Amino acid sequence: MSEYEKAATWKRFANYIVDIIGYLIISMILGFFLGIFLAIIGNIEFLDSGAFELISQLLGLVVLFFYYFCFELLFAATPGKLITGTRVISRTGDKLDAGTVALRSVIRFVPFEPFSFLFGEGWHDKRSITSVVDKINS
Repeated sequence: MSEYEKAATWKRFANYIVDIIGYLIISMILGFFLGIFLAIIGNIEFLDSGAFELISQLLGLVVLFFYYFCFELLFAATPGKLITGTRVISRTGDKLDAGTVALRSVIRFVPFEPFSFLFGEGWHDKRSITSVVDKINS
């Protein structure tokens, strides 16, 4: 059985910064290819429409959800957590199931949620009954 120690606040903040940068890079790449696709099909004027703005914002939320969902489900860590040597586990120390990871990912959309961990436990940790930890003993 492994023992864990809760990750330091500075590591949680570093995780957030790295993950936002990762999310933005993925979003820019997808946006670039979407623009090329629209140009190829001859619908470039759609880029100036309000509908495109709405669709791109919704696509951004979908990308953000799947960024956290896929990384945490597959690796129990996002790129930020991998860099800082932390990972997410259930409070019982078990690997997370898809429902718990989905809940964590959805809660991240609550306004100001990214800063909730500065005042104790993050809302996405508290509501999904999970913890971000450093592994200290195998």
